[in-house]
Amino acid sequence: MGTLSKRSLAESREETRDEQSRVAGYLARLLTDLVPQNRIRSYGVRFAAMTPVHTEPICTATVIAIEEVGGERRASLALVASLADGTTTLTGDALVAL
Repeated sequence: MGTLSKRSLAESREETRDEQSRVAGYLARLLTDLVPQNRIRSYGVRFAAMTPVHTEPICTATVIAIEEVGGERRASLALVASLADGTTTLTGDALVAL
């Protein structure tokens, strides 16, 4: 097995961070494809595992609850980005007005 120089290790970390940011953007795009941006009340993501460079994530949104808050119907969504092998790389949640 070859060795990585400090520079190539730093570049590898940067590529991984960039990949994680790209996948977080995919989850945001999924959300805005589902509802207009002005109906998003909250949105957050958490990194669960490293996303390999050049992979195509599978992004899903699942309604976990619907409730009324201050006269406004809202849905709580669970967001997940996973790899083809089933590894979850990002998780998130969103609260949207219906």
